[in-house]
Amino acid sequence: MDQLARDIRYAVRLLWKSPAFTLTAVVCLGLGIGANTALFGIFNSLLWKPLPVQEPERLVRVYAKGAGDTWLYLNFSYPEMQDYRGKNDVLSGLAATTGAELGFRTAGTDPMRVFGEVVTDNYFEVLGIGPRMGRVFVSRHDGSLRTVPEVVLSHRFWERRLHSDPAIIGKTVWLSGAAFTVAGVMPPAFKGTASVSVFAPDLWLPIGTLPQIDPSYQAIFQNRASRALNLIGRLKPGVSVPQAQVALRTIAARLERSYPESNRGVTALVFRELDTRPEVYNARPVNLVAVLFLAFSALVLLVACANLANLLLARAGARQKEIALRLALGAGRPQLVRQLLIEAVVLALVAGGVGLLVGYGVSRAVSAVSLPGDLPIVFDPAIDTRAMWFTLAISLVAGVAFGLVPALRASRPDLVPALKDGSWTAGGRRRRLTLANALVVAQVTVSLVLLVAAGLFWRSVAGARTIDPGLDTRHRALVSFSPSLVRDDALRTSTFYRALLDRLSQVPEVERAALASWVPLGFQLEESRLIIQGGEARPDQDKQRALVNVITPGYLEAMGVPIRRGRGFTDQDDASALPVVMVNQTLARLAWPGQDPIGQRLQVDGQNQPWLTVVGVVADGKYRTLREPPQPYMLRPFVQQPTSRMTLVVKSARDDASALAAVRREVQAVDPSMPLLDVKTMEQHLQQKVFFEPRAMAALAGPVALLAMVIASLGLYGVMAYSVSRRTREIGIRLAIGAKPRDVARMVMTQGLTIVAVGVGLGGPAALGVGRVMRRVLVGVAPTDALAFAGALALLAVVAVLATYLPARRASRVDPLVALRQE
Repeated sequence: MDQLARDIRYAVRLLWKSPAFTLTAVVCLGLGIGANTALFGIFNSLLWKPLPVQEPERLVRVYAKGAGDTWLYLNFSYPEMQDYRGKNDVLSGLAATTGAELGFRTAGTDPMRVFGEVVTDNYFEVLGIGPRMGRVFVSRHDGSLRTVPEVVLSHRFWERRLHSDPAIIGKTVWLSGAAFTVAGVMPPAFKGTASVSVFAPDLWLPIGTLPQIDPSYQAIFQNRASRALNLIGRLKPGVSVPQAQVALRTIAARLERSYPESNRGVTALVFRELDTRPEVYNARPVNLVAVLFLAFSALVLLVACANLANLLLARAGARQKEIALRLALGAGRPQLVRQLLIEAVVLALVAGGVGLLVGYGVSRAVSAVSLPGDLPIVFDPAIDTRAMWFTLAISLVAGVAFGLVPALRASRPDLVPALKDGSWTAGGRRRRLTLANALVVAQVTVSLVLLVAAGLFWRSVAGARTIDPGLDTRHRALVSFSPSLVRDDALRTSTFYRALLDRLSQVPEVERAALASWVPLGFQLEESRLIIQGGEARPDQDKQRALVNVITPGYLEAMGVPIRRGRGFTDQDDASALPVVMVNQTLARLAWPGQDPIGQRLQVDGQNQPWLTVVGVVADGKYRTLREPPQPYMLRPFVQQPTSRMTLVVKSARDDASALAAVRREVQAVDPSMPLLDVKTMEQHLQQKVFFEPRAMAALAGPVALLAMVIASLGLYGVMAYSVSRRTREIGIRLAIGAKPRDVARMVMTQGLTIVAVGVGLGGPAALGVGRVMRRVLVGVAPTDALAFAGALALLAVVAVLATYLPARRASRVDPLVALRQE
């Protein structure tokens, strides 16, 4: 240990005495490590960081899936959840959650919209987490529902909305008009377990208190077809996910036999909690993106390490006399290798510190990015302990892996020539330059791959706009309403919506206005299980999942959705008329293959509603993501299926700003107390989720690729400059016997561009392979997109010419007399 400490002190002194070399090496390697640290911090926070609860590795999520469902995952009803919780021997606990949008106010304040998680009483017990202040819910010993109106607040909500009120515990607050008592405040790190991991609830309330907010919720405790609950469980010690899968599928089969009307063809799927982020539908492609980006950043680190190796080789050439002298005085080769390797590791550790600073800065910048709207989307990447260990590991690996070869070569000089005049003879000049050139070839190859990948991601941003979402986004604006913030009266709510639409139909700034329970390609949607009349003759078609939207007449025109067959809804489709429905082309094809869907009937399972008659077929569209396969989708008239929370879709007559101003004016005239929520254009709506993903990937990939290219260009410049310095005598002789400066410059540039050409030749096929791997995460662009490849090649060519031109220019200006005199 004493010898190691002496070697470290000596390495630090040597590096301190060579500030230019040390600064260059630390900055180049630090940027490479920083790119890895930043990306690891981002993806760790989003995908891989365990929940801050007890033994998070034992947490699982449970989903249901129908026999004919290839895309949609189902939730569970409350009776089903009780069956799974009470009859399994693989889970030590199973809790249920669902989302709720509520009006929240305290004494003397106006209501505000909040988003909460409605949870079973054992929710916090299953997670194994306690409060920061107060207490949490606990299960009753007799298994009965907790109906005491209590609420637990998130730390973020308590801090930002309630100004960290220290006396909040025990106070009364109102949720959509019902009085609740604040029981506790959760720790800052806990952001809930919503099915979308970046969605952070403001509060939690017991599921048994829902009827106090809305008496209609009482039905969910008996209705097996009301699938609104997400299940999260904890594996018993020693139980694996596959074992839990088998056990819960057995229960699902038993429920199918006992309740064929609601559970026919329904099975259970078990996932590790970490395998469902950021949501179960896109967990695999997002994890693929994460792996791709970490691979890209690893390539950047490889480029930086190649630079470090070249710098160490050059430094070894300058220190050859010192190394030869130490060997002549009796130093052993292992001792020299250890010393030189320690220098490389010290450099890498200092660069790791720089990388941590870079990673911290990138994390803060990402945290500052906000999306339009007021949804509680929280993404706060941090350089935590896991990221620090990751940085330390890659720093040590970089130092050892790319310091070892230069150390081995530097410790084996030819002693006599080295002691005599300091000339390098270890392995010969040709071999040394070949290794340096090979490192630059690798840098160019990697840079081209990264530039092409970044180009594909940037092209994907434009490609996303070429995919037809099934609706028209031009001159459209959205405004959401949540009447529960100010009242919970269905009649007054319906009257407000009807009066607002009547007034907007007379406003010149608005060409068309309509309401929908949700707008496609957002964060909210609804789905139900259907019964198709006549399905008994087709067992594979008797049940069908479909996304369900509730709309007012004029919605299709306002959104630019074409009707393919039949008609749309009219004012005559009121509560006293025949119950009707519209379906999209996919649902029509699945439910009635080879038949005319107009006049066919279906029923929404479990709602005790009459048969609905199909009156129209609308064009298919995109409802959840642009990459999704065609999904079954149906529309119901608002008057026949009234709901509280609705979104107003406005088609502007002139511009969105004037149309939104008119909406604000008319809402004020109809009901001054009604707040306007999520006011945005259709373009902003798509930016929240649809366009955000490709833009985010492009924003991450672009700097990574440019960083790799800059480091590679520095490496190319360094090799060429060092080559010129070592060939000063040769260049002087060439000029003395009549060579022209431009000939010398051409010679040096040809050498450098040949290296680049070899790298491009290797990088082209590699980029094609990477593009094919990226196919699943690209939107609207081919993995062989010619523009992305051409742009990458052009940018790399410009940088390569600049990197070789400067040393060539220096070589062409060598004074032959000075060069020969120095020799």
